[in-house]
Amino acid sequence: MFTILVNNVYLYLVVIKTANSSLSLNMEDFIIIISTDVRKDAQLKSLKELMNTFAEITEWTLDLEDCDKVLRIVSNENIANQVISKLFRLGIQANVMAVYFDTPIYRIGRVCPLG
Repeated sequence: MFTILVNNVYLYLVVIKTANSSLSLNMEDFIIIISTDVRKDAQLKSLKELMNTFAEITEWTLDLEDCDKVLRIVSNENIANQVISKLFRLGIQANVMAVYFDTPIYRIGRVCPLG
């Protein structure tokens, strides 16, 4: 986990790189943004194990400080539906917020409450 400062707000991120990780984002990569309800260590452990089962995933992060517990996946294929399905099987509620491939394929907006 590491901390970054954005607009005078500290964000705490969990960054996981898989064996397939690359140092730069390829134009062929999809960026999948998913809101989750991950709050417990057991859920985080299950999530880590799940992400390692997808060969398509090159990198993923989970922002535990965001109100949506945002899971960001970099993948060489659009695997959003497969990930959501497997998260539900693990008992983790999740919704796809956006899928990007150069430009957004689709995006669902949500604003986190302040305070």
